Amino acid sequence: LQSATALHGGGMPAEPPGSVSAARLGREELKWLQSLDLSYSVKNVRRDFANGFLIAEIFSRYYVHDVEMHSYDNGQSLQRKLDNWALLSKFFAKKGIKLDRGVINDVVHSKSCEAPAQLISAIYTLLTGRQPKRREIATVDPASIPSYARPNETSLLRSNITLSEEQTLLQDRDTHASKAGAILEEHHAATRTQLQEAALASKLATSYRAVASQRVMRGTHKPMTQETAAPIPVTFQDVKVRPVERNIAQLRANRDSPTSTRARGLDRQEAAGQTSVAPTPSSGDERELLTQPHVRGVLTILSEHVTAVAPHLNLTDRLAADPFNDFLKRLPTLESAAAASALSAAGADADSLAAACAASPHEAWALFHLLVSAIASAEHPAAAAAAADTLAATGRALLSRDATTAGQLLADFGFPVLVPLLKAAPHHATLLLEVVYAFTAPTDDGHIGTLKLLHDALCDQQAFLFCLAKLVRLEKSFSDELLDLYVYYAVIALSMPSARVRASALSMLPVLCGSSHALVLDMLPRLQVLVEDSWWEVRAQLARVAAALLSGGDCGPLTASVTGVLCSSLGCRSPAAQATALSVASPLLADLPSLTTPCVTALVALPPQQRALLLGQKCDTMPLPVGFEDVSPLPAGSYLPIAVELIASAKASALDRLGRSQVEVLAALCSGPFDANDEDAWRTWLAEAKDYCCAALCDEKLCELMATALLPLFTFLGEGSLPSFPTLLSSLRILFPEGAAACQEAMVEFLDRLFDSGAPFAAAIASLVGGLDRDLVKTSALSRLVERVERETSK
Repeated sequence: LQSATALHGGGMPAEPPGSVSAARLGREELKWLQSLDLSYSVKNVRRDFANGFLIAEIFSRYYVHDVEMHSYDNGQSLQRKLDNWALLSKFFAKKGIKLDRGVINDVVHSKSCEAPAQLISAIYTLLTGRQPKRREIATVDPASIPSYARPNETSLLRSNITLSEEQTLLQDRDTHASKAGAILEEHHAATRTQLQEAALASKLATSYRAVASQRVMRGTHKPMTQETAAPIPVTFQDVKVRPVERNIAQLRANRDSPTSTRARGLDRQEAAGQTSVAPTPSSGDERELLTQPHVRGVLTILSEHVTAVAPHLNLTDRLAADPFNDFLKRLPTLESAAAASALSAAGADADSLAAACAASPHEAWALFHLLVSAIASAEHPAAAAAAADTLAATGRALLSRDATTAGQLLADFGFPVLVPLLKAAPHHATLLLEVVYAFTAPTDDGHIGTLKLLHDALCDQQAFLFCLAKLVRLEKSFSDELLDLYVYYAVIALSMPSARVRASALSMLPVLCGSSHALVLDMLPRLQVLVEDSWWEVRAQLARVAAALLSGGDCGPLTASVTGVLCSSLGCRSPAAQATALSVASPLLADLPSLTTPCVTALVALPPQQRALLLGQKCDTMPLPVGFEDVSPLPAGSYLPIAVELIASAKASALDRLGRSQVEVLAALCSGPFDANDEDAWRTWLAEAKDYCCAALCDEKLCELMATALLPLFTFLGEGSLPSFPTLLSSLRILFPEGAAACQEAMVEFLDRLFDSGAPFAAAIASLVGGLDRDLVKTSALSRLVERVERETSK
């Protein structure tokens, strides 16, 4: 963190408490931020600027070519913050931008609202050259604050030392103790000063009262009366409790009946002397239902499954009287597989959980609160998924009993706990929305009703649009009404200023294209407007939409326009957008040859790490770049057209030899797998590319890579590769004896491995080395191969 936040000091002096520093941004800074058209508006200055993403986006508006937003991640984890601020610190050092390191540190660790305001004010002055106007804020005298409202030692340490600071800057115990001691010493000094001032003020007040009492003439004391006041009578009345003799399904059916009375009106009716609806003979008391052997409570069921796996969780000696709540408290520290098994076992008992929820609203409330808490507190995705699966299984069991009851329980008890977690933990959104649909009747009307309820519960248009982008993938079919609803919100989102919202809207269109190709094709003018969008995710999703249109049906006269949209994403500067476009465009090369050239250009332009991922060469130790989570490798069927176009473009450009990026692409393409039907086409390609391949074998930096690439291709072609051996002979004469040692070793190893593969290469290599000068062979590294060939041939 020191490398990320230890920026150059001196640019922004710290302000003392109670000065002009504003806890909120000023009007001038807010208008400036709004004019920059940032990805999202600032709602919480303490949180929104902590990860550095918005700071980078602000500077990207003024330093367009120096700050590339695809390098920054809008995540809230500590590691994401450190990575973003590390990039910013390099940029600040390069441009000589000086900002106060203390304020930066407070912003990163979200220690106060004043630090972000000071930082934005300094950046505003730096970038615009203007000083913002500040409103004087009324200050509070610390001495006027009562003692019970003043901070104590614990609150001071908690507010001045955050958890993220302990994990980064204060890992050293001595440093941590020194900072805590300084904070406490300052607090003690201030407390002593306040006590001394209070004692002095009390002494002065006592002296004043003593002097004043001597000058006041007082009369005689009045005698106190001995009369006793009469006691006030207190009356008690009986409390009337009306028993509930119906289960939840009957209560809700009665509520929805036109002739029934709402539950909240029953008390008023009884108070007015009216009669309530009589219970049915089959309905019993709610408590009696839950105490029957076949209906157990939700907490009881969950606790049984936790107790069953307690030995695997190392909780045997520590289980409290409430096992599941004790399990929830320790869930973040438990072993993920055992915790997930306990939650999955509860999911197998979904019928019992559904019976408890149908019997009592309290049990439904407990189910949602307990399992949503497990999702929120689970550190490992497997445990969170197991908790969500259990909740979803219970929803499906309730649907099989009564779809109306399941939907009403979701609305009354599910949304109040699911919606806050949807907003706070977007990475759990897919799990939570699967739970929502598990409690929803699998009909178009049921889904439309749930979407409307979700929209009202979220009270946030952007959050709702993000949810729609995930819910559309859970739809099994689309009616006209449901399709119109998704298209309506997609059109709205495409015109919103937030780039992430626009990207979410675009992500819905490939799914909708499968149901209505013509409807999505009609949106082409809106899509063409976005080809110049600067946000990489918009360009990536735009490529997916164009590929879905080209592969999902006949675009007719609009084919060229749709292809142009896809080519625009292939030419994007963002590696993530290019990689996404390549992964969706490569399966179309056979039907749309015009895409081959932009695909090859984009593939060669990609950084090596991203190119390796696309060509199926992922390394387990290599971190996955941002934006590559959903990118699939190129299909093997696209290897041949790309290889042909790569050599054709090199010849068209009159290149003497291939560059490293081109050889890396060829090495991946020639590694297979090969289709037997393409053998003739690969043989033709080798005849065209042999000069470039042999030139790479003579390059010290490319020889090993090219030798590795040619070996599987030669093995696949067999006799079809023999016409290239004369060119190999020319390479041998160039390399031996004065060629680079690395090239000689690579060539000898290549021929040695070919000789090991047997016919037809054994005889061809024997003929190849037989045409070399014997004196040349004896004085070079090729002698080992020649001796082996002669020995094997003589046998």
